This record gives sequence, C-alpha cells and structure tokens, in this order.
Amino acid sequence: MLRLHEGKVVKDRRHHLRTYPNCFVAKELIDWLLEHKEASDRDTAIKIMQKLLDQSIIHHGRAFMT
Repeated sequence: MLRLHEGKVVKDRRHHLRTYPNCFVAKELIDWLLEHKEASDRDTAIKIMQKLLDQSIIHHGRAFMT
C-alpha cells in the first residue's frame, strides 16, 4: 500500500466540496498494477481488485468522474 501512496495513486481527493481521504480511482490503480508488473493484463488487474474487495481490504466509496 505504501508503494501506492508514493506513486500518488492513493491520495485524498476532493469532489463537490467534500474531501475523501486515502482513496483511488479504479482505472488509475489498474494502470499502476500493469506498469509495475503486478498484473499481466487488465483482466488480471480487475480480478486482483475484485479479490481485495471481496476480502474487505478495499471498499467501494464513491464513483468519481475523471
């Protein structure tokens, strides 16, 4: 997780005058997983994220439009 903070993927984000601490945009995390060879393709990266979600390591917060 520290590597994600250092890579500026996980950070505080503002949306409609509200700050959401320590969050990420799914597309950015998928791109990060691919760039850092943590996943071989987008489908694998999505499956990794789904497992993290299923195990309550991450949770859905709010969808951001970027």
